[in-house]
Amino acid sequence: MNKQELKELIEEFYDKWQNTDGLWRNSFSPKISEGYKEYTIKISFGQGIRIVLPKNPWMAFLKYNQQVSKGIYPIVIIQDNLLKVFLGISKENDSNLELSFIEKLKEKLGYKEFTINDINDLLNHIDTILALFDSEMSSYMEDSKNIFIKNYNSFIETLPMQGSGKYAKLFTSARQIPFKLYRNSANGIAINAFTEQSAPMSTNLQQLLKVVFENSRLWYTSYEPIIIKRIQNNDLIKEQEVELEGGNIEIEDPMLNKIKNIILYGSPGVGKTHNTNKLIRLIEDSKSDREIFETIKANENSDIIDISDINERVKFITFHQSFGYEDFIEGFRPNEEGNIGLEKGIFLEICNDAEENLLKSSEERKVPFKEAFNRLFKEKIEKEESVKIDLKRTGSYFKVNDFNDKTIYFEKQSGTTKHTLSITSLEKMYDVEKNDFINGGLAVYYEPILEKLLKIKRESHVEKVERKNYYLVIDEINRGNISKIFGELITFIEEDKRDTLEVTLPYSKKLFKIPSNLYIIGTMNSTDKSIALIDIALRRRFTFLKMKPNENLITSHAKAKKIFNNLNERITRDLGEDYQIGHSYFMKIQNDDDLDFVLDYKIIPLLEEYYYGDDRLPEVIALCKQDTTWGNDE
Repeated sequence: MNKQELKELIEEFYDKWQNTDGLWRNSFSPKISEGYKEYTIKISFGQGIRIVLPKNPWMAFLKYNQQVSKGIYPIVIIQDNLLKVFLGISKENDSNLELSFIEKLKEKLGYKEFTINDINDLLNHIDTILALFDSEMSSYMEDSKNIFIKNYNSFIETLPMQGSGKYAKLFTSARQIPFKLYRNSANGIAINAFTEQSAPMSTNLQQLLKVVFENSRLWYTSYEPIIIKRIQNNDLIKEQEVELEGGNIEIEDPMLNKIKNIILYGSPGVGKTHNTNKLIRLIEDSKSDREIFETIKANENSDIIDISDINERVKFITFHQSFGYEDFIEGFRPNEEGNIGLEKGIFLEICNDAEENLLKSSEERKVPFKEAFNRLFKEKIEKEESVKIDLKRTGSYFKVNDFNDKTIYFEKQSGTTKHTLSITSLEKMYDVEKNDFINGGLAVYYEPILEKLLKIKRESHVEKVERKNYYLVIDEINRGNISKIFGELITFIEEDKRDTLEVTLPYSKKLFKIPSNLYIIGTMNSTDKSIALIDIALRRRFTFLKMKPNENLITSHAKAKKIFNNLNERITRDLGEDYQIGHSYFMKIQNDDDLDFVLDYKIIPLLEEYYYGDDRLPEVIALCKQDTTWGNDE
């Protein structure tokens, strides 16, 4: 296909979307089969697994064995009458390409919008990004393949030989189940599970190269991804990972929850918020990941879930476009006194609460700063008594008479009262057990308080408490700018990096890590077009659970159930299942008046939004106005 023929194809693609009914009929010029500049062209108006939603028709340019369902590719979508060009990324299946390369390529290809009148500029831009994609991918493939081969050879050198009486013990990523690895006589990798019924398995360099660079299917989906990741990262087998055959194997309890980052998504009214509470309750009841996910996906029980007994361990927040790092983590903001001060965001607060619980639940622990501080000051201050602190100079003292989350208020021996100390600075000293931060006049007030706190820290008997889980629920998680909100912490929310990796926060300069007893639960509306460009970093760090409408939860009014089914059948045919109407709109309907109210003020406005500018709207609304004389019995 030459450039003129591509122009005609794009014009036909655009015209079919704007002016033709029956958009599911992808009948295009036979020239499409020829492709363009060695790229295969795929077009869809709403079927298939893809990054874009059913309302956004797309044209993908595929090469290097990349697939729409698993890979990356230059893509043109139609949205708001504009032709938008950027790097497409498969929604359901991650590609085997390195994330850093995808992010780099995404930035290089950029994002541009064109009107159909600018089609010549669009064609030139397509040529540019195809050439850039070609150059970057070919270079990446060649370099990555050479590195992979080198790393593979290094990796198998560290594997025990099969029959040597030793094996390397690795763990699956999903459920952390151990398995055995050996090097076989053909320089391949032998794999064995720890079950007696397990059949011998093996893979080799050529098979792994096909998986990574040609998008071939995995033969062993539980094991090969771990092997590939280790090879790509040049993560060789360590001495402590090698064990003797016949030794005692401790398999971790599969009932333990390994997945801590979860997103519930679906159309309006399918019960995302309701199931958030159910999800929390299931975790609290120590259900396994599999049981939790199967229960949530079934979406069957409509009973109200009460989590009021754990309210202090659950925080809710809604993301929006102006929400940022300073709101979520920490930042300088005006305080009650009209000054600019460092404030903790909701994420930092709940992480601190969860971390404090982890410390208190450990076998051996030191008294946390907050606990020591409260022991020293809280009881007396609440009784409106001051706390006398002796200075090092004999006979000198000062009195602490109040405090809040950030500030200690004290009066000097002379009686002057407008003096303050920073609790944040005091906490830093407490953590390192000395004052390396404050010099000069105020140091003489910080240091005697620090001495008293450290005495509590060293001498107090600490009772172990029960470990608890904490939950941060983020509504509309896809509406926020994830990079802007999470910043450097997006890497640290991964389950295997909890409790271990630390980062220095940019404002407070404090070391910070995300505790393992924190669950991050997000919700997303699948009809929201912003999901189309959802951040890659978010997608790969969360487990997604799709919520679907359930007609069986509509039990009180037969006609409501009939209209619900008719509407969703039509919507699925026209727009796709992501636009179906949720059952919760219809669950409380008791009579025809209730039904009319819900249809007029909730369902029809939603349909008008879905079918805006669409000639099919009157037909769909007519489904809401069917004969109302039906009885309420099935």
